[in-house]
Amino acid sequence: MKKIIYILLLISVSCFSQTNKIVTYNGKIVTYNGKIVTYEYFNPLAKSLFIRMFPEPTTERKEWISEAFDSLEYYYQDSIIAMWMLAADNVDNSLLDWYSDTLDATAINNPYFAQDTGWLSITAGYLDMNYNPSSDIRFKQDTISMHVYSHTNNFDNAALLGCSDGNKVEITAVSNLSLRGRMNISTGSIDVFTSNITGLISLSRIGANQYLFRNGIQIDTEVDASTGVPNANIHLLNVTFGVASTNIIQFYCIGIIRDPLKLFEIIERYIDHLGTGVIN
Repeated sequence: MKKIIYILLLISVSCFSQTNKIVTYNGKIVTYNGKIVTYEYFNPLAKSLFIRMFPEPTTERKEWISEAFDSLEYYYQDSIIAMWMLAADNVDNSLLDWYSDTLDATAINNPYFAQDTGWLSITAGYLDMNYNPSSDIRFKQDTISMHVYSHTNNFDNAALLGCSDGNKVEITAVSNLSLRGRMNISTGSIDVFTSNITGLISLSRIGANQYLFRNGIQIDTEVDASTGVPNANIHLLNVTFGVASTNIIQFYCIGIIRDPLKLFEIIERYIDHLGTGVIN
């Protein structure tokens, strides 16, 4: 994002210095011969991510990422635990956790990556997010949410995401045109008939209640008391609960987000920049 700094050259401000006809702000030239030029700004979290990316993103992509971070901080400050933008310019960048360099994902058994679109399972291929809920004190048994963006609409009895050690975390597209969700539960699930799973699917637990959302709109809720936090890594597109998913996953997030509408809008806007959004 570029912010235009407007300066009246006749007003003296302590943080500005003037040499001849050049005025600078924190070392950046913002006017020249009285003409306004741009001051380049990137969100600090975005700048930390750019350092980890290879090759370095284009200026345009940097602006999209910085814009997304600005919005995420505004609406969900301290509510996001980990986040992967799987729709990226290359394989390595797609596996980066945007918030931490300790939770980068790993592609297992050669799933297929499509540039700026995301990941697709092929036979037994999947993504290991290298995130174990039981190893993170931020992952609460009765207050947690997960969000996954599906580019496709395949009801194939396969988990978009999942893990289990008896207690389960799961979002599955069931063949009878329904979504199944489980969050920190050994038996029972929240199930809702739906003809479309494209876009952002969100599953959250608040106390004894589980909630399913599509594109920020609640589509079902059910009382299912939690039984425990799974001690296993989260996988995307894996055969955890049946067969490998045939859906293309573009985004995944773990957080404490009660209302995912703004999250959907932020992620949809970013993916639309890439030209691979699916929601009109």
